[in-house]
This record gives sequence, structure tokens and C-alpha cells, in this order.
Amino acid sequence: MYPWSASEGEPSLPLEVEWNVLEPVRLAHLDAGVAAAAARWPSIGARLAEQAVHRTDNLANQLAILCLPGLELRLYALLSHLADRFGHVQPKGAVVPIRLTHETLARLVGSRRPSVTTSLSRLRRQRLLGVCDDGRWIVGRPSPTTRDELSAGSRAPSAGRPTAGRTNCGAETAAAPIASNSSRTTTGN
Repeated sequence: MYPWSASEGEPSLPLEVEWNVLEPVRLAHLDAGVAAAAARWPSIGARLAEQAVHRTDNLANQLAILCLPGLELRLYALLSHLADRFGHVQPKGAVVPIRLTHETLARLVGSRRPSVTTSLSRLRRQRLLGVCDDGRWIVGRPSPTTRDELSAGSRAPSAGRPTAGRTNCGAETAAAPIASNSSRTTTGN
């Protein structure tokens, strides 16, 4: 369950996998020794399987976000998802504990940086998103109308709680670091 594993047969499209580490992160290579330990202690295997299910759920959420119509809706859904997973609640909304550039957000929602910048500005004007002094994003709670539009797949969410402008979000650091990975199709020769 890693991006460079070989699958059966040739892929339909050649892919190039690239990882960008956005915050400090610790990785572990789980080799045959871990498999042997998991055989002796079933709780290890159960925990690894649980984590694999969580990863699959997260990938399904990311795919669903990519399928949403409209860039503003995809951005709002992505930042809401990250706030739910990693954020902490502040009076003005949930703070995503990682600094995501417009370029990174563009890659995560299948768009280009200039379009993301324009859409983020609209979301900020609608007071659905805000920015901390240090560049972290604040996601406002959606209004009932926004929730309905999100579930109906509407183009742009309606205004929620006021979160526009830069806000001092305190000095707390990320509770859990995350990394971004993206796959891109490559053209032949």
C-alpha cells in the first residue's frame, strides 16, 4: 500500500509519482520483521489494517472532492476536510495547522494557481475562509444553505461565519503533520 508498488500488468497511463513534504514528518518502513512481529501479536496487524482502512477512506474523500463541480466548492471541501482531520477549533472557525500555498492547493484540487487564487479570494469575501497571520487557513462553519449546496453539488458555497481577513490564531503548532502527494500523468517520448 505505497505509491511505488507494482500492480499487475501495465498501467493504462504512465504515471509519475511525486511527494512533497510540507511539514516535518516521521516515516517507517514496515518490512518482514514487522510482519513476523504482527504474526506473534495480532493487535499489531489489526492496527495496521485499521490504518490502511483510514488511508483508503481519506483517498476516497480526496477523490470525491476532486469530482465536485466548481473550483470554489472543491477548495472549500478540501480545506474543510483537512480542518476536520487535523485542525483545531478557534472562535472564528477551524484552523488548518499547516501552511498551504495556492500552488499546493491547486495541485490538490486539480486546478492551476491563478484560478485558485481567484477562487480563494471569493471564498474569503464570502467569509467562508480566513487566513491567520502566519498563513494558516481558517475554515468557517457552513450555513445551512452551504450544507445544502455542498450535498447538492452546487458551484459555489454561500456565506458562513465571518472569517475574512487575517487573524491572530495563536502560537499553537500542528497537532499532526501531513504530507501531500500527487500523481501526474506523463506523456510518452
